Amino acid sequence: MIVHTYHRLVFTREDSAWTRATWIHLERFCARFAQAIIVVAESDRGDGLSVGVGRPEQYELIRSGIEIEAYRDVPLDRPAARRRIGVPAGAFVVGTVGRLSRQKSPLDLVAAFTKLAAGHPDAHLVLVGDGPQRAEVEREVARAGLRDRVHLLGLRADVPEILPAFDVFALASRWEGLPRVFPQAMAAGLPIVATRVAGAPDAITPGDNGWLVEVGDAQTFGAKLVALADDPVLARSMGQRGRARVEEFSARRMVDRLESLYTRLVEARAPR
Repeated sequence: MIVHTYHRLVFTREDSAWTRATWIHLERFCARFAQAIIVVAESDRGDGLSVGVGRPEQYELIRSGIEIEAYRDVPLDRPAARRRIGVPAGAFVVGTVGRLSRQKSPLDLVAAFTKLAAGHPDAHLVLVGDGPQRAEVEREVARAGLRDRVHLLGLRADVPEILPAFDVFALASRWEGLPRVFPQAMAAGLPIVATRVAGAPDAITPGDNGWLVEVGDAQTFGAKLVALADDPVLARSMGQRGRARVEEFSARRMVDRLESLYTRLVEARAPR
């Protein structure tokens, strides 16, 4: 029995035509032998079927789950979390967690934050993570004159204790599957501003628990950050609505769905 799980389709629109065609050919071939194809985002099902990978009945949508309690039930309050990372108590904090790489596009996030910072002297940006674009990010932050307001924390093992320091969670990725940081931020009660990539609409309903903008549109991204900074009541209510629906991304639900799928597949193959 073969069950194949996509956390993101291997081929993307950013690949060359030759690379994309090669991957699609391989995925079509391998799908013939799978009893089920698991996707973590609805868009991956549509993208796969649109290029002939598998059959509709093979696909199962099962979210990649997290231990919600670890991010929801954190004992630190906001002032304590901010002391932990050296951010002023009264700041408006935009935060992200992710690799400093082209995929996550931290330079687009810095550009968006620059728009917010121009009119909000209390705004700070926190980036948790490291990667090949760190030096570029540091240069851009310096060029924008924001060294004292952008905090590059590097790799951290205490992300659940850092998230309460944020007012908004932001992710400017160029491509994704369904980022696990979305339910983590939702569990922490944070509104989310992110790019409209693959699984983002599965987690973020625009105007309800956050906003989605097009990839590379730093101006609109920045405008959404400004809107949340200007309306803290809206920001809090969005965060609360995200927390209210985060259970659909729980590890328990993921395990239950996987168990149900495997049981069904095994029973279907059992001799009659």
